[in-house]
Formats: sequence, structure tokens, C-alpha cells
Amino acid sequence: MLRRDAMGKGLVVVLSGPSCAGKTPLLLAIEKLYPDLHFARPVPYTCRPPRPGEPIGRDFHFTTEDEIRSMPPDRFLVGKVRATWQAVDMLEVAGLLENNRRVVFELYYELAARLMAHPAVVGRLGDFSVRTVFIAPVSDDELAAMLAHNPRLTERDLLSEISRIRQTTRAMRQGKKFTDAERADIQARAATVWDEMQAGKQFTDYIVNHDGEDSTNWDFTPPPGDAGRLVRTFASILRDCG
Repeated sequence: MLRRDAMGKGLVVVLSGPSCAGKTPLLLAIEKLYPDLHFARPVPYTCRPPRPGEPIGRDFHFTTEDEIRSMPPDRFLVGKVRATWQAVDMLEVAGLLENNRRVVFELYYELAARLMAHPAVVGRLGDFSVRTVFIAPVSDDELAAMLAHNPRLTERDLLSEISRIRQTTRAMRQGKKFTDAERADIQARAATVWDEMQAGKQFTDYIVNHDGEDSTNWDFTPPPGDAGRLVRTFASILRDCG
């Protein structure tokens, strides 16, 4: 068990944002560039297939929808995330909170809210400071300017289109085949962006990142542009520990 009474409080960070916002490359860059800012994170279960080059068991355990939906509710937090189902092992979460100073939960905002209200988490939060970090694809001012030139579109429509283009570019970079199932998945993910951004405005940190997961800036170390700024900002948040 960690002696936080000697080290000060730990830090819990909830990280969320629309699909392709850059969450996964952000955490990989932090692990590579700032090994002193060690953090633990649970590995959720998902029913989506692995992306090309995505290691099994690093960001997700891959399984079926039926298996996820049949997981015992006294141990697993189960929920629908956009077009797929995910589950988090709350026994794993409890162990991470018991044995680490920094814990990052990278989750869809609705699932993250349920996790933070779960008894396995609430009972341990007294030992931690909490930051909630949301990554948005555009700022409100940018969105308003684009809408002024596209009066027939709504905010929801425009954000869905931005997301659809990002995800399509990511899929092309990954060498995916554009099957009907892949197109439907992209559309389902794009459809939730407006709702996610409204929820994100309640987070403690709302960060605009134009370099989504489709950006080539993530191919460099350290990444330039918004990707690099996002990495440095998140590193400063992780330092806020103690």
C-alpha cells in the first residue's frame, strides 16, 4: 500500500473527448517523453475489433458484445459507448487506486461519470486530487465562424462532419477497408460529438486540439503543433500531484 500520508495526495485524471480527438496518441507520447510522470490506467473491454497495429491488451481487451453484456454487474461497469459496448473491471480499478499515485481513466464521458460515482472509487477519492480533462476538436469561436459561412448547417451537423473527416483520414492512414460496417461505425461516432462537447464544458480542463489522431504531427518525437502543446499541457496536469 502507498503511504500517501507521507507523499501528499495522489492524482486521478479523467480523460475524455470525441472519437479521434487524440487521446490515445497523447497518452503514448506522455509515457515516452515523461517517464518520470508514471501513471496507471485500467484496460477496458470493448467489442470493436482491434485497429491495424493496435496491441491487444494495451489500450483495450477485445471481446464480443455478448460477453461484455453478460459480465457480472457486481464487478464490472458495463455500458454502451457510441456504437459499441465497453466494460471496466472495478476490481482492477480499486487495485490501481490502492497502489498508484497517479491514475488516468480514459473513457467516454457517460461511462466516466458512472465510474467516478461507483462505490469502489468514491471510497478512495479522499486520497486524491481529481482533474477532468476534455479534448475538443475546435473552439466555440471557430465553430461560430464556420457556421456563419455555412448557415444551413447546425452545430451538430458541422461537428459531425469534422469528426467524420478526421475518422476517415485516420482509417485511410491505418489501411482500413471501407466496408459498410466501417462507414456505419464512423457515422455513429461522428453523431455523438456535439453531445460530448456539451458535457465536456463541465470538465475542469477543456483543451482544444486541432491535431486529432489523424494528424501526422503524432509521427514525430516530440510532436509539433497542437499535438505537442497538448502533450505539454497534459504533462503539467500530471505534475499537479501532491
